Order: sequence, then C-alpha cells, then structure tokens
Amino acid sequence: MARRADPSQEVTFVGGNQRVPYHAILVAVFVMFGDASSAENEAHSPTLAWEPKTVELEGRVTQEQRFGPPGFGETPARDTKETIFVLRLDQAISVGEQKGGSHQLVTDQERVQLVISDAELRSTVSQMNCAVLYGSLFPARTGHHYYPVLMTVEASRACADRKN
Repeated sequence: MARRADPSQEVTFVGGNQRVPYHAILVAVFVMFGDASSAENEAHSPTLAWEPKTVELEGRVTQEQRFGPPGFGETPARDTKETIFVLRLDQAISVGEQKGGSHQLVTDQERVQLVISDAELRSTVSQMNCAVLYGSLFPARTGHHYYPVLMTVEASRACADRKN
C-alpha cells in the first residue's frame, strides 16, 4: 500500500490537481522575492503626507531648464523654455495617501519640484545652496509639473550645518 503524504504539508493549485509540497512553495517564494524585510528596512524612506499637511524638507536648491508649451518637448523648435526650482533631497522620501484622499503613494523620491508664488521668497530660495523648506506636498497634475512630487513653499531657512 502506497504511503500518502500528510495533506497539511501539500498545496493543491486551483485549476489543477497537482499537489506540491508546502516547503517547495516557500523556497520558490523566497527565491523570487528574496528577504524582503531586510531590503525594505535598508531602502526605507520616510513617508510624508500630501497637502494640506505642512512638512519640512532639506536639500540643495537647483534650477533646471525644461521644455514648456506648446509641445513640452515634442516640438523643441517651437516649445518655450521654462526654468523650474528643484530641491535635491539629502534623503529620499515617499509621500502617502491622505485618509479619504484620492492621491496615490509615491515612493523613493530624491527630487521635489518647488512652487514658490511669493517673489521675495523665490529670490531668497534661489540664492540658497542648501535650504530647509516648509510647505505642503502635492502630486503632479499638469504638463508644467516635471516631477511626481511638488511642494508649495511657504517659508525657508538656510541649512544650519552647511554654507550657502
């Protein structure tokens, strides 16, 4: 008489009658995904909230030239050039969904496009090399938004431990 394996140690796949030992599935999953917990901890970036919550970000302020309307790079000879402010972060961030909000999770962002409406604040920030900026984060919505995460800047100060 053939000895049957313990059913608690086997898994039957839906749509078939093939039985596979449980430990074989665990090995396959580990090979496919590796040790996710240690990789996740090493690559973990802080998760911040979308607007209206005010956040503080620190990094290097740069200016970039990008193609604007009418084609945003599709017709370079006719497209206008836009100068945007970008904050290059010291540490990557993730921005998570607000409760009841419709914004998605955006992960591991090292650059944030800055929206600075106040002319005096814009002038101050443009002269800073390293800045600590205060404001709210929102996702890209238009062709003028070149990065997935943007920040409406409300206030700024120079970094304490670096020269500007």
